Amino acid sequence: MKGKYLLFRFAFQLMHEEDFTLLYLNDIRSEVWLEKKWKQTSTVVRLSMDQFDWKNRLKEDMGKVLQRLHGLKKHLKGRNIEVHNVYFAEFPPVDSWEQLKKPIHWKKGKPVLLKTYYVTEDNQEDEVSRLVGDLSINSRQHEMPLDLEEGAQYYESKVKTEHRRRQEEFQQIFNHQKPFFTYVLLVLNFLMFAVLEWNGGSTSIQTLIEYGAKYNPGILEGEWWRIVTSMFLHIGIFHLMMNMLALYHLGTAVERMFGRTRFLFIYFASGIIGGLASFAWNAQVAAGASGAIFGLFGAMLFFGSLYKKVFFQTIGKNILFVIVLNIVLGLSVPQIDNGAHLGGLVGGFIASCVVWMPKKKNGWAQTIAFIGLIGAGLGLVFYGLQSPAQTSASMILHQAEEAVQEENYEEVLTLTSKGLEEPESLEAELLFIQSYASIKLGKMEEGITDLQKVIELQPDMAEAHYNLSLLYAETNQREKAIEHAKEAHSLKPDNPDFESFLHRLEEEG
Repeated sequence: MKGKYLLFRFAFQLMHEEDFTLLYLNDIRSEVWLEKKWKQTSTVVRLSMDQFDWKNRLKEDMGKVLQRLHGLKKHLKGRNIEVHNVYFAEFPPVDSWEQLKKPIHWKKGKPVLLKTYYVTEDNQEDEVSRLVGDLSINSRQHEMPLDLEEGAQYYESKVKTEHRRRQEEFQQIFNHQKPFFTYVLLVLNFLMFAVLEWNGGSTSIQTLIEYGAKYNPGILEGEWWRIVTSMFLHIGIFHLMMNMLALYHLGTAVERMFGRTRFLFIYFASGIIGGLASFAWNAQVAAGASGAIFGLFGAMLFFGSLYKKVFFQTIGKNILFVIVLNIVLGLSVPQIDNGAHLGGLVGGFIASCVVWMPKKKNGWAQTIAFIGLIGAGLGLVFYGLQSPAQTSASMILHQAEEAVQEENYEEVLTLTSKGLEEPESLEAELLFIQSYASIKLGKMEEGITDLQKVIELQPDMAEAHYNLSLLYAETNQREKAIEHAKEAHSLKPDNPDFESFLHRLEEEG
């Protein structure tokens, strides 16, 4: 009975004072498995009540321990595993067993180091001291109770209570409040997508701008509300489904952990920071919930900074992998709005620090985070107002396209002339839209010159060949007209306009 008392008292000490986690408990044969991860090593302590009369029996049981450990490996997060196998017995084996104290190295899968301890009445002090030293924990002196059975039951109950308390705390962390606003946001995003599709299409730039996409010229004129409205618009069904799938999984998890009010604050704060970052660094028309969704990743990282052990035992590695994957994709795919993604990620982390976790607070950290969040937003606004993105070729191209929609062709020529001073990679697009404005203003020669330059830069632009063919036909240069009409038709044989125009030219010829 003394051995059982020592076993459960030591198990409780490891859980209560050294933060070990209970892996397995068999109260019938008094066996306890505990684990704690430190850096790259999972330390496992196995405590059991066993009496072995012979060394070979003890050795056989050590082999069984290694076999059982093999089944537990997938639950142990460390790269290396160190096992302290402790037996509590009344008497030692009859024959000499001390050589079994030597560490056993097992390299099947993750490297395992097995150390064995055999605690009896005679060697209790030495063996416990060796165990405590190997675990690098503080030694505790306890007076033995008068009733060892009652003492063993007391500590066994404490072990179970501590384990149950941790399980309840764990469940509470992930289930603070049932999700509600995640579903509301999903419905709103789907509704807005339907509105876009009904009124011109979600891939129409003009429709997106009309319904609130992030459009830098509009923002520069005071339409800051676009930073928020753009969070509910998506460009095409694939964009919508990818973001909504991420929102469903991340949103429900974050709302459960942080609660509804905190979730809403994190979502909109990170979405706004992401939108401002996009305004500062990306001149393109942009839309989508990506900034807010990356903010939910940021919230997960904040949770992980407070609950490192739980984080890495559950969702941590997957979250980090997805974040890194998205950043790599963002850097390799030009169309992805990296400003919104990274801004949302950082904004979500800071916003989570502002609200902290339910039933917890850290006044100084929350105050500093709030100041940091406001400072980040204002900093992005001021930088965005002066950003090179606002005078970039892509920005000018968008403005020129808008002027075409308004049939303001003189403004188109002014804009494209400015854009062609530093065209970046958009020289062909600027020249093409400039040629269109020239044609509309009756400047045929300027239009022909621009289109010839376009074809030099992008020989496979079918529209440029078609427009040039129209101009040549208009100026009675029939051979050149047919040549470019054929080229346009060969590049896009399914276009009925190209085909019919070519047939008309050939019939007239």
